[in-house]
Amino acid sequence: MIKESSHLGMLLKFLSTNNIINSKSVCFIVSFFLYLLVGIISNVSEFPYDSGYYLSLAASYGLFENFDILHFSSSLRGYLYPLLLYPVILISNIGIGTIAIDLLVINSFVYSLLSSLIIPYFFEKVFAVKFRVYARYVFSIIFLFFFRGLIIYPLSDLPAIFFIFVAAILTQKIYSEIKMPLSLYKCLIGLLCGVCLASAYYIRPIYLISIIAWIILSIIVIMINRKPKMLILVAFMLIGLALIASPQIYINTNNYDTVSPLILTEKSYDGDSLYLEQLGWGIYISKYETNMDLSHYPSASLKYIDQTGLNIYNNNQIDSYIDYILLFLSHPLDMCCIYLLHLFNGLDITYPSIYIYDLYDPLRTFTQLFNYTLLFIGIVGCVNLIKRTRYHDSLVVIGGMLLLPILLVIPTAVETRFFAILSIIFYGLATITITNIDLKDAINKSRKYILYYVGFIIICFILNHQVFSLVGIPHII
Repeated sequence: MIKESSHLGMLLKFLSTNNIINSKSVCFIVSFFLYLLVGIISNVSEFPYDSGYYLSLAASYGLFENFDILHFSSSLRGYLYPLLLYPVILISNIGIGTIAIDLLVINSFVYSLLSSLIIPYFFEKVFAVKFRVYARYVFSIIFLFFFRGLIIYPLSDLPAIFFIFVAAILTQKIYSEIKMPLSLYKCLIGLLCGVCLASAYYIRPIYLISIIAWIILSIIVIMINRKPKMLILVAFMLIGLALIASPQIYINTNNYDTVSPLILTEKSYDGDSLYLEQLGWGIYISKYETNMDLSHYPSASLKYIDQTGLNIYNNNQIDSYIDYILLFLSHPLDMCCIYLLHLFNGLDITYPSIYIYDLYDPLRTFTQLFNYTLLFIGIVGCVNLIKRTRYHDSLVVIGGMLLLPILLVIPTAVETRFFAILSIIFYGLATITITNIDLKDAINKSRKYILYYVGFIIICFILNHQVFSLVGIPHII
C-alpha cells in the first residue's frame, strides 16, 4: 500500500513537471484529438458549394497513373489547394477511410499544429511576448470554437493562413539578424519564405498583395540599413516563388495559351477584373453567408443588402477602377460608413459552422457575446502591445504581409472567413492579455474597463441587429 502511494506520488510529481503538463508537444497532441473529436461529433459527410468544388478539382487531376497537372481546369482558383487535397482523394479511393474521415484527420493535424505551435510562436518571436503553455490550450480551444467550420470543411482560408504565418516567422528570422553577415542559412530561409508566400497566393489569390508587399518593403528596409548584399535574400525569395509558380505557368501556357504565373481570374469573367466585380458587389452587399436552413430563409445565398449602397450602385456605372474611385469620391461619407460596417461584419462571427444549418441556432447569442468580449480584450491587448513593443525592421514587412490583404477585402462582399487572419490576431492578443494579466492592475482599472466593455458590447449588438434586419432575420435578444 505504501509502495503504491509512493508510485502515485512519483507519477503526480512527474505530471506536474515541464515534461507533461507544460509540454508544447502535449498541447499539440491534445488539440489534435480535441479537433478530431469535435469533427466526429459534427458528423459532416457532405461538402456543399466551395468545399465540394475544391474536392472535385482535386479529383480532376486523375487517379494514380492517370494523374496530369494539366487536368486542372479552373481559371478562378489556383492549382495548389486542390493538389494538397489530392492525397485525400487517393487514400479514400484505395479504401482507407472515407473522404470525410481522411480529410478530418489531416485537417485536425494541420490546424492543431497551427493553433498550438505556429501562431503562439509567431507572437513570441514577432512581439516578444510570453505565450505560456496553458495559454496555448486556451487559444486552441478558442480557435476551434470560432473556426470549426473552416477546420471540418475543405476551404482555402486556413491553409493560406498557415503558410502566411510560417512566412511571417521566417521573415522575422531573416530580419532579426539583418546586421549579421550573409549566410547560406539565411538564403535558404529566404527561399522557404518565397515558397510559403507563393503557396498562400496559389491557395487564396488575395495574398498576391502579400508577395508584393514583402518584396517592396524588404528592398526599402535593406536599403535603409545600407546592406545591399542582403538583396540576395530577395533573389532567393523570388526563386522560392518561381518553384511554386512553375506548375501554374505550365497550366496557363498549355490550357489558356497565356505565359503567366498569375491565377487568370479574368478568364472566368469574360476578361473583366474579378476584383473590380467584387468592389461593385461590396457597395451594396454588406455581408454574405451560405445558408443551408431553407425552412427559415428561401435562398442559399444569404445577402445582407445595404439600401444606401444599393442606391449608390444603381445610380452609377463601374466599368473601370477610375469609375470606382470617382464613385467613392462623390460619396465619401456614405462609402466610409459602408466600409466601416464591412469591417465589423468581417469580425462578427455569428455562425462558426460556415454553412448555416440553423439560422436560429440557440448558441448564436453566446457566440456573439464571446466573440465581442474577445475582440474587446484583443483591442486592449493591441493598444498595450503597441505601447511596449520595440520597433524592429521585420514589423514593417510582416505588417504589410498580414494587413494589406484585409484592407483589400474590406470593400468587397464580406464573409467572416475572409477576415479570419485578423480575428486570429485579436484572439491571440486576447489570450496573451488574459493569461498574463496583473490582477492588482486589473482591479485598479476595472471600473474604466467595465464601462468601455459594456459600451463596446452594446454597440456590437446594435450593429449586428442592424445588419440582420437587412434580411428580415430578427435578433434573438
